[in-house]
Formats: sequence, structure tokens, C-alpha cells
Amino acid sequence: MNNLDIAKNVKPSYKGSLSHDLNMSSKEVALYINPIIAENRNISLEEAKKKSKLRPVEVVLFYNKIGEPLRDCTLV
Repeated sequence: MNNLDIAKNVKPSYKGSLSHDLNMSSKEVALYINPIIAENRNISLEEAKKKSKLRPVEVVLFYNKIGEPLRDCTLV
């Protein structure tokens, strides 16, 4: 199953909720998620830093990047 298929079952999220759910600092989350946002939306890293709401596929890519399974709180 690819990331887009998995993302169909994931709800949109916010950067802050990821840091809370994973007990990570917001800076740690930003180090991983901002490049994902920039690449996924084809925008600059500076623009990505201004985004707070994440698309489902970005949530999936983030969890893949950090090597964690998706949490129940992220699933629809």
C-alpha cells in the first residue's frame, strides 16, 4: 500500500498536535515536517515554516520519516 492510499484513512493534523502526541518539541517536529511540506506542496522551506495545518499525506510521510507507526489519534 502506498502513502496516498494510507493517507485516505488519516485526518489532517497540526504541527503542534504532532509534537504533543509524540512528546517531541515543536523544534524537533519542525526539523522533520517542514522539508516534507515544502517538497509535497512544491514551496520554499521558508513558506513551509509558515504552514501549521498538515495534509494527510504529510502526516503519513512524517511518521514514515521518524520510523513510528501511525497513532490511533491520526486515523479517521
